[in-house]
Amino acid sequence: MTFGVHPNYQRGGVGAKLLREICQQLQQQFRCEHVHLHVKADNAAAISFYTKHNFYMRTLCRNHYFIDGQLCDAYWLMLKLPAVPVPATLASSMFTEMTKYLCNCLSN
Repeated sequence: MTFGVHPNYQRGGVGAKLLREICQQLQQQFRCEHVHLHVKADNAAAISFYTKHNFYMRTLCRNHYFIDGQLCDAYWLMLKLPAVPVPATLASSMFTEMTKYLCNCLSN
C-alpha cells in the first residue's frame, strides 16, 4: 500500500487521521501487533511524520527502491500496536474447534 496526502491537504491532520484509522483497523480486524513500513531515506517530512506518530527506525535498507533509473535507500520503520484481547467467545470457539480437530486426528 502506498500512503500519501496531496500537497494541498498536508499539515491539516488528514494524514494523521488516515494513519490512525488504518492502524485501528489493522489492530481490531486483523489483530496485528506491529505496523512496518519503508520510507525513502531522503524524505525528511515523511520520517518526521511517522516518528511523531511513534514509529521508530529499525534499519537502513540500502538500494531498496529503484526510481527513475536510480537506486535509493530507505528506512524501515515500525510501530508496536497495543494488544487487543481475544474475546472469550472467540477463544472458546477456537479451543472447541482445535479439540475436535485433535480428537479426529487421534481417532484415525
